[in-house]
Amino acid sequence: MARDDTARERSPETTAPDNRENDSKLLGRREYMRLAGASVAALGLGASSATADEGGPENSDDWELAFEDQFDAGSLDTDKWSVGFGWGRTTNSPERIVDRNVWVENERLHLKVTHDGGSGSVYAGAVNTKNKVTYGPGTYWEARLRTPDRHGLLPAFWAKSNTEQWPPEIDFFEMLGNDPTSSHHNVHYDSTGGMGGNHSELKMHNPDLGSTTDFHVYGCAWYDDRVEMYVDGQLVGTHDDPTAMESLRTGAPFYMMLNIHVGRTGTPDYSESWGDQMDVDWVRVWEQSSNDGSSTDTSSTDTEETTDLPNTLSVSGDGSESVSYSFSVTDTIEKSTARDGSISPEDTIDSGDVEGIVAGGTDSYDYAGRISSFSVDGSATIYRNGDRVSASSLGSTSTQTTDDATAGDADSSLPNLVVVDGSNAPNRVTSYTFEVDGDVAKDPEHGSINAFDDISDGTVSGRVVGGKDAYRFAGEITRFETDGAAFVSVQDSADSN
Repeated sequence: MARDDTARERSPETTAPDNRENDSKLLGRREYMRLAGASVAALGLGASSATADEGGPENSDDWELAFEDQFDAGSLDTDKWSVGFGWGRTTNSPERIVDRNVWVENERLHLKVTHDGGSGSVYAGAVNTKNKVTYGPGTYWEARLRTPDRHGLLPAFWAKSNTEQWPPEIDFFEMLGNDPTSSHHNVHYDSTGGMGGNHSELKMHNPDLGSTTDFHVYGCAWYDDRVEMYVDGQLVGTHDDPTAMESLRTGAPFYMMLNIHVGRTGTPDYSESWGDQMDVDWVRVWEQSSNDGSSTDTSSTDTEETTDLPNTLSVSGDGSESVSYSFSVTDTIEKSTARDGSISPEDTIDSGDVEGIVAGGTDSYDYAGRISSFSVDGSATIYRNGDRVSASSLGSTSTQTTDDATAGDADSSLPNLVVVDGSNAPNRVTSYTFEVDGDVAKDPEHGSINAFDDISDGTVSGRVVGGKDAYRFAGEITRFETDGAAFVSVQDSADSN
């Protein structure tokens, strides 16, 4: 692979004033911990900055700083960030993400956009926190940044589900085209309330910013029942559509991204050389604190009494539909945040008997003793003490339509592999259908398992959005049709390669 060793200019090239203040470092960092059973909607907390430059939610006693990067380490902190989008380095606009357009200098993150003569050679900077920093409802996200105003650029600070599926998505901030006096704050969601399905959008336009090319603090308070958008500590609007909020909850937790898209709001002038960049002063996430009064003394006592539970059981849904499950243990059990598990009042524990519902997220439990019975109705993936297990191994008497059921079919009798890869088109749906003259089964090792994909008498149909679908098969593919932007690869005798 050819490598571009062109030296890049490290100094800011925008004309916006450098009015960086010496913000004091926030204290009290802690490891990420989810709230135990607090009803976010019931808290009714407002969130606004004490000052426009310092940021932070109002009612500071009700929030705890969970994540912060002031970009003061001299280089990008790779424990927090990766270069690119969460799915890769390209998307459905011309820019390709390159390392040389991402750097940290003078305690700021810089993301630059350049080109070498046209839309076929556009290079940009982007960073993401996928699989490193993720949060869900009950959080306040914020960044202090300034953006370029070139026609055709779209700088953004946003978040999506920490999976390969889209929607849902929250746009904490976008600047469209060459309108440097407006900010946009949108929510993308699955119109069914799930994730990865039919896309719908809630738009929010804030025309009174003054200038996006100055530094501003863009914030978002994400509750169970609403999403509040803030600019410089002032509430600019609220999204509260119930279906949209359900889709966001289903997709939680989210990871965040900072980037500059090219060509989505008009064609930029390629006859000029570019050096435009986004400058990020800091990024922070707060969580509603566990001492906000929403937890009762009883639940606190229960937690203290059950801190030494040796086993963990997690049930993960694929987002296509809600999955009901129930099980019983012979000893003590409590809800857990293992595997980023959520704590929901819909999941109940009565002595050692558990009943719950999961969609696109994960429900987890810590317990002592053994599992005496287990049943699941729908598509789910089950983990016991970190290892994936089948429902039957836990004593299930129900039909398990999960990864576990199909994984057993993808064995040596199915030597060939076909992968439908939509990773480079995260916002586009690719539908496909194909036929084989032998047996075929889903392969969870190389792709996702969801209800949109169907196998019937050697005919396979499905769709992929930003991720991968994979199948093992014997014989030959006799027909293959696809409608979308995904890349299809076929590998014969995959296990021998």
